Amino acid sequence: VVVAGIAEEALAARLAALVEALSAPYAISDQVSVEVGVSIGAARNPELGFEALLREADHALYVAKSGGGQHYVMAGMLSQTLSLANLAREHRRDAALRRARGLTARR
Repeated sequence: VVVAGIAEEALAARLAALVEALSAPYAISDQVSVEVGVSIGAARNPELGFEALLREADHALYVAKSGGGQHYVMAGMLSQTLSLANLAREHRRDAALRRARGLTARR
């Protein structure tokens, strides 16, 4: 994602909502649902040109994917905090789904 004209906090909120919406289970039929993984890399730096922004977004996408997916990473100062918060939220959601399905995690 390469954007301009949006505050970093507003972009973070939009990316979090996008990851959450795309990560929700999709019902294929009454008995079958699927989950789609999503990783997003975003860059927002009005001082860089388009090519540099694209490289930053691509790098952020690589970091998001290497972190296990299901979250976003923004190039810049907030990336570590936001990606860790998203990973923690995702872990809690997965654990709740396993409990609801009767599949307790084994250690």
